[in-house]
Amino acid sequence: MEIETKFMLDNAASFAQAVDLFNAADKPAVILENYFFDAPRDELRNAGKLCRLRIKGAESAELTVKAHTEVEDGSVCRFVDQTVKLSVADARAAIQNPTSLLGHLPGLVKEFQFSQLKYLGGFKTSRKTSSVNCCEQQLSVKLDEVSFPFGAVYEVEIACRDALVHDVNEEVGRVLSAKGVTFKMGTSNKFQQFMAGCREAMIAPTSFAP
Repeated sequence: MEIETKFMLDNAASFAQAVDLFNAADKPAVILENYFFDAPRDELRNAGKLCRLRIKGAESAELTVKAHTEVEDGSVCRFVDQTVKLSVADARAAIQNPTSLLGHLPGLVKEFQFSQLKYLGGFKTSRKTSSVNCCEQQLSVKLDEVSFPFGAVYEVEIACRDALVHDVNEEVGRVLSAKGVTFKMGTSNKFQQFMAGCREAMIAPTSFAP
């Protein structure tokens, strides 16, 4: 189980301030290509699961099945069922032929009895990582600029480790506000934002690829 706190920044200017605040300006950004898949009748999403293929720059790729993700008032709780490392070449081939991923998902195939996967859509994230001294701990920080087909979204996510989410929210929120960074607490994950934004903008999610 992963527990994080999520701050949704209002605009690019606030994101630039946050990057400076967390001393990440000189840190390299990693480009993450995110592709999502489901069974033909949406069996995975209907069961609260998410199948994501992520390509990290030119170096690596991984297929992840998330059992459940809850986001409420900035608190993000993830349960990961499975993560499989793939070569970048195999990952790119799978985007064109999603069903080729089934060999890595025997548990899901057995549980839901499907023989195909369909592509749901994807988006790109530019991520810088840093750390912050918070709640008497050194916590890791992800600073994400997310490129959706309908526009950009800016997030700061902090891994809480064994610190209380409420305490991290309060302490980091005070620091951000003191530096003039405007934000609201996250209430949805990136995939939920992607699908909702595409519906609102009347864009077919499958028409977009990172």
